[in-house]
Amino acid sequence: MKKQFTILLIIIFVLGLIPINFSNASSISTRLKGRILLQVESKGEAWYINPDNEKRYYLGRPADAFQVMRELGLGVSNKDFDSWNNNAPSRLSGKILLKVEDSGKAYYVNPVDLKMHYLGRPSDAFRVMRELGLGITNNDLDTVLEKGQIDTSNLKLLSNAEIIEQLKDSVVYIETKDSSGSGFIVESNGYILTNAHVVQGVLISPVYTEPVG
Repeated sequence: MKKQFTILLIIIFVLGLIPINFSNASSISTRLKGRILLQVESKGEAWYINPDNEKRYYLGRPADAFQVMRELGLGVSNKDFDSWNNNAPSRLSGKILLKVEDSGKAYYVNPVDLKMHYLGRPSDAFRVMRELGLGITNNDLDTVLEKGQIDTSNLKLLSNAEIIEQLKDSVVYIETKDSSGSGFIVESNGYILTNAHVVQGVLISPVYTEPVG
C-alpha cells in the first residue's frame, strides 16, 4: 500500500512538470471564432477564423480572399437578408454571407455586434479588415490557431478584362500639375492609394481625378 502511494505521488509530481495548457488554447480559439486577425509583428497579414472549425484562413492576396468567400460563404436569399435590417441572427455570428439572388454579393457578419459589412470591392474588404481586424502576435497565431486549407483546384484565373471590370469603380485617373497616373480608392471619404512618383512633391490634393473605365 505504501509502495503504491509513493508511485502515485511520483506520477503527480511528474505530471505537474509538464506545461500542458490545452484548456487555454481551446478557450482562445473559441473566443476568436469568426474574427479577422492581423499579424501585428509581421506585415499586418490578415486571417479569417472560420466559426465552424475554428481554423484560420489567409486573406492576404485578392485571390486568397476570393477563395475564402467562395468556399466558406453561406448563401442567403434577398428576403432573409433584408428582413435582418443589417443585424444578422446570432447563429450567423462571424459568417461570410453571399446574396445568391444578387450577383453573389458578399457580407461579413461582425461577431461583436452582428452588423453586416459589405465585401464587394477590394477597397471595401480592405476597410473591413483594417477597422474590424484584431491584432495578434505571431506566437499566438502559430501555437493556438490551426491553419485551414482551401481547395484551389477549381480556382478561376481572371483575365485582365475581368479584373478591370471588377475594379473599375475603385480605380481613378489622377492628374497633378507635374504628373499623372492611376490610383485606387481605399476610403469612402476620398482617400486614394497611388504610386509615389505620381504625387511626388505635391503638397495639395490632385487638381483633377476621374473614374477609369
